[in-house]
Amino acid sequence: MLKNKGQDIIIALKNRYKDGYRFDNSKYWKEYYIQKLKGNNLGREKRYAKFLTSLVGKKSKVLDVATGYGFLPLEMIKLGLNVTCCDVFEDMIRTAKKYFTDNGYSIKIVKSDVVNLPFGKDSFELLTAVSILEHLTLSESSKFFIPSVRKIVKKGGYVLIHVPVKSVVTRFKKFYRIFIKGDVPRWAIDDDGDVTHKIWFSAEDYFDILLNFGLNPKYITFNFVRSNEKLIWIKFLNALMSLFDGKFYKIENGQMNLFQKFMAKFVVSCAFVCKN
Repeated sequence: MLKNKGQDIIIALKNRYKDGYRFDNSKYWKEYYIQKLKGNNLGREKRYAKFLTSLVGKKSKVLDVATGYGFLPLEMIKLGLNVTCCDVFEDMIRTAKKYFTDNGYSIKIVKSDVVNLPFGKDSFELLTAVSILEHLTLSESSKFFIPSVRKIVKKGGYVLIHVPVKSVVTRFKKFYRIFIKGDVPRWAIDDDGDVTHKIWFSAEDYFDILLNFGLNPKYITFNFVRSNEKLIWIKFLNALMSLFDGKFYKIENGQMNLFQKFMAKFVVSCAFVCKN
């Protein structure tokens, strides 16, 4: 399987746990984004944008890191937020610019790695990081990314961290996709085949990690189906939990309650809204 992927994948596998190593997997991500667009699966981004706007207010300054296609930034701009984007890969920057132009908007986008954000202190009221943490080692996040985030977001501002999570569903799905369906390689970190993923934790673990990083999770939302999910049985199982999908639940007393911990066992991803 690795030979079919080419020498670049082999090199990426050997180096993916090295701090600062960035393998350009733009082709993989673009295929994922295209599937989202084909299915018009932007409900999650719309919910995130609406909730975040209610927290910080219209015209607030927002930074979206590792923008990719630009789904969430565009939805935030539609609601009146003043959004700046950044991405390190040229192909993703071109793709985001085209996506915004095709939808009748312009985009402010800076070329930058997330571990070295070129913005001044207290520049933003909100920072959004969707599916970024899993591409960094914990040392990269603790030494570079999170300190930079805490510096450029105003005190009392908010940070959204969206991550794929290890749960009952995703562990089962990983086993199924590797050993039965065979469409995910054995070297995969999680239930996805993205070679750039470096970590995979449960929602509870991520909650503790964010606390240790100095962020204060105030809300959590659960996602029970991937936006480009193709496996029918996964869709069916998670549809049983769909009444809770997309709602933001307040975290009281600095810890997840029993209901939130139970729900987290069945998700494919979640997002924490943290106060700086």
